[in-house]
Amino acid sequence: MYDIPNVIRNVFNLSAPGTMICQSPIFENEDGQKLNSPVKGFATIDNVALVNVEGTGMAGVPGTASAIFGALKDVVANASSEHSVCFAVPEKEVNAVAEALQSRFRQALDAGRLSQVAVIPNCSILATVGQKMASTPGVSATLFNAPAKANINVRAIAQGCSEYNITVVLKREDCVRALRAVHSRFYLSKTAIAMGIIGPGLIGGTLLDQLRDQDWIKDNAFE
Repeated sequence: MYDIPNVIRNVFNLSAPGTMICQSPIFENEDGQKLNSPVKGFATIDNVALVNVEGTGMAGVPGTASAIFGALKDVVANASSEHSVCFAVPEKEVNAVAEALQSRFRQALDAGRLSQVAVIPNCSILATVGQKMASTPGVSATLFNAPAKANINVRAIAQGCSEYNITVVLKREDCVRALRAVHSRFYLSKTAIAMGIIGPGLIGGTLLDQLRDQDWIKDNAFE
């Protein structure tokens, strides 16, 4: 109401900048339109693995998804189609999950109705949390464009009909860079500077050395 920002600091790490809670920031979508950001924060879950169950025999067969999830517990994200079901589980449980699925669908696998139960280890989940994200143009495009510009590949996406959460799965080693990239795209970077130096000599090399020594560049580096 009075536009007074609140700063939350970590009493165990006084050198950390902390988190500022303030009025909704402004961001530009991919068309350059300035909008009030519906994104309120980001959260990550490490040490997960993707399990992908796929096959043409799943199309039009009732109860397949029910049978898959009935054999599992603690599923943290999922996406499905008529030909595949993909979900994430804690990495320490992925071998037991894969064995349970292969045992449950052994006949379908042997008959070729299911082609495989594939496991993708060493993944992390990055969740974007906010309000009315589905009805705000450019949010998803901005979210996926930020990791792409940092040369990070998204392995899986889950949104469904909820306007409060968009979840992506990526490599574990890319999680911190992806978090910095999306946070910077939605919150931190009011001004962007693009610079290209071709064949830097003495002056250009000195400029690059000076830029590398800047703390704000180190803190927001994606590489």
